[in-house]
Amino acid sequence: MNFRSINKEVSLNLSASADRQFEENLVTFENKKYLKSVEIYGPNGSGKSTLLKALVLMAEMVCNSRDNKPGIPLSRYPHRLNAAAPTRFSLWFERKGIKYFYEFSYTDEKILEEYLYYSPDGKLVQVFDRTDMAMEFGSAFAKDSGNCDKELKPNKLLLSVSASITNIEPVLQAYLFFQNDLVFSGKRQVNWTEFSAKKLQDDMNTKEKFVEFLKAICPGLQGMEVSVENKDPSDAYFPDGTPEEIKRFMLTQGMRVVLDIRFNYGDFSLKLAEESDGVKVLFDILPVLLDVISNNKVYVCDEFETHLHPAIVKRLLLFFFTNTDSSSQMLFTTHNVELLDLDFVRRDQIWFTELTGEGRETELYSLAEMKGVGCEENIHKGYLDGRYGALPPEGGF
Repeated sequence: MNFRSINKEVSLNLSASADRQFEENLVTFENKKYLKSVEIYGPNGSGKSTLLKALVLMAEMVCNSRDNKPGIPLSRYPHRLNAAAPTRFSLWFERKGIKYFYEFSYTDEKILEEYLYYSPDGKLVQVFDRTDMAMEFGSAFAKDSGNCDKELKPNKLLLSVSASITNIEPVLQAYLFFQNDLVFSGKRQVNWTEFSAKKLQDDMNTKEKFVEFLKAICPGLQGMEVSVENKDPSDAYFPDGTPEEIKRFMLTQGMRVVLDIRFNYGDFSLKLAEESDGVKVLFDILPVLLDVISNNKVYVCDEFETHLHPAIVKRLLLFFFTNTDSSSQMLFTTHNVELLDLDFVRRDQIWFTELTGEGRETELYSLAEMKGVGCEENIHKGYLDGRYGALPPEGGF
């Protein structure tokens, strides 16, 4: 709560409703059903992206806060009408078959509260509680808390600090969830083309599935070749006339990655740079999705449909749903109304954001919460007709 357009608390709940449609779109954990995916609709500026950015910021704070320097303000974007109040994030998640709860609240200057609990046998157990600089580890972990009291600072998260200097298993697993299991599409620090190329070169199973998927949408495609090579810049060739300062800069950059990606169409081949924007996007997305599926991660994507035909986006989702052995999940925002189709998604998988007129605050709700919406309803038409809200205001230039 209190993050950008989110003022009061909103909750995105992936617990499945009593709806009996499309059981393959669910994952099971502790005898309960959860959604494999959630698609979020709403007009521009209503807070769709804000929901995902909150998760991004939460993960970045967990992974980076141990390196925070004294006096540097924490990353915080409070609602304009509530700037003095703290921001709070909380998350229930699962890793390696165990449920966790993590929450923290903070201001520009410091962490106010922080809690980590886990449930190894169905009962919620305290790992640690923290209020300002006062911390308390659960009885099972107090003797292993080491020098956390000396390392902790007002602007550092206890989860980040304790993960680096203790051997407390639930602390480590909770930290690894934020570091490894949340996969954010478009994250600037990650070169997804390079990731995908290495994945396709090193994993033949991933490559076969990728090529099989592409053949369905790229007429004449017979296969592809991927080569990834690390090279020392000192071996680089510089054309005549290259300024010396550019040469010196290149030589200080360490190892560089050289990619050769070619799509074979029989009589000719195309480099990735010569392919359509849609194929380029698929090259970045599909190997990542395959990794998410294989390793039970959570894929988070803002505007999943960018540069992709609606039919291809639907095919990607169906591909994700059919991997029923995986407990992977996907959260994405979209304007693609073709996905508002109860012939392949459930009502509880469709969510909407809307901005209130007074206070300009984000409201979040699911289609399953709305009365009188049956499985036979034309959701696509109902949404465009304004039946479910979450549409831009009428009017124009």
